[in-house]
Parts: sequence; structure tokens; C-alpha cells
Amino acid sequence: MARGLLLRVPTLMDEGSQLRQEMCYLTLHSSPTVAELIAEKVRAEFRKVQLGASADTTIIPLIGNQGPSVQDSKQQLEETVAILRAWEAFNTGQLTVLVDGVVARRLDQRLMLRRNSAVLFYPRAVVAAC
Repeated sequence: MARGLLLRVPTLMDEGSQLRQEMCYLTLHSSPTVAELIAEKVRAEFRKVQLGASADTTIIPLIGNQGPSVQDSKQQLEETVAILRAWEAFNTGQLTVLVDGVVARRLDQRLMLRRNSAVLFYPRAVVAAC
């Protein structure tokens, strides 16, 4: 059985001439697919917005979603749609995922994560700003 990991992942925002970074926490098993990693990032951003910790997110603005609503069933649907849109953004090059410095290429790609793995999500706008 795969062990669980809690990863601290930066949330990058393009603020004109500079990049700002906050953190987001992902809970995953040690060998997720890229699709599972992206889905957990979306869920983590929804949790972050819902808790009111920060409205700053990497993926939610990229997919044209305003974040979670108050109603649980509606939020679940919005979260599912957001995950599907994030996968589409990855497939079309609007979202780049790096794991330990290596660019992820396919949603079905299996990753080997460690406790200290460096995971970064770069929306195309952030990559263009660099």
C-alpha cells in the first residue's frame, strides 16, 4: 500500500512585473498520476478559498472559475468541472507541471513523490512573465 504524503506546494501569481508566491498543501499517495496531482491541487485551492485563508490561487483563475460556492452540492459540481478544465489546460499547454525539476508530459504519467519533492504548477501567464 502506498504511503500518504503531505506536500507544501507554492501558489504562483503573476502581478504584472513580479511573481508573488503563497503556499498550498496537497495530500497524496507517493505515486500519483499527473491527473491525480492536478485534481488534488484544484481541491486544495477550493479548500483554501473556502477557509478564507487567501483568494490567491494558481489554477482557479486559469480555468475561469470564481472558486467554491456556499452550497455543498453545487461546490462539488464546480470542483469536478474545475478539475476537468484544469486537465484540459494541462493538455493544451496552458498549465505546466514540474516535479523535482522535470516537466510532466501526460495526464496518465505516474509520478514518484517523496516527502521533499518539489512540485510546481505554472499557468501559461506565469511562464510568459518569466
